[in-house]
Amino acid sequence: PHLHLPLQSGADTVLRRMARRCRSDEYRSLITQARQSVEDFNVTTDIIVGFPGESEAEWQQTLDFVEEIGFGHLHIFAYSPRQGTKAAGLPDPVSRDIKRQRSEALHQLGERMKRQTLEAYLGQTLPILVEGSAERGFGGYTPNYLRVEINASADSELVNRIVPVKVTAITEDGSALIGTVEPI
Repeated sequence: PHLHLPLQSGADTVLRRMARRCRSDEYRSLITQARQSVEDFNVTTDIIVGFPGESEAEWQQTLDFVEEIGFGHLHIFAYSPRQGTKAAGLPDPVSRDIKRQRSEALHQLGERMKRQTLEAYLGQTLPILVEGSAERGFGGYTPNYLRVEINASADSELVNRIVPVKVTAITEDGSALIGTVEPI
């Protein structure tokens, strides 16, 4: 199973400035419960870097929280003001350079966590819902929403079927698994 929880920040002070109702400990508890209840539970999230007033300490709290949780994928956004929103009028804007640095650091962490997630599936045979063609043949998703590129001949009738796929590798860019269809 897969759940996308839009965290936005791992620092409670930033979450309060964002007027978010949840705090980091609530996210932590929810994710822990889900992972204890369901095997292979994949959690992804959104993070906003450079929200007005985000200090170095708050940024570090976010980085630490993200690493502690071990998200399967991160959607990272650099804050930009939107006219008419409360946040647009907040003091202490974060510089573009700092937002870029923080975004890059988070991207590196996200790529490392995603690779660790994918590596855990090497050698396993998984049920894959095949959705269409991909660069290497066909593509689909695991039950916990990990992308898989499937090596299969073009004449295979795999689309819209759930098929057993043996995971053999990770794509060069680290974004997906690669596998071959196992005989049924």
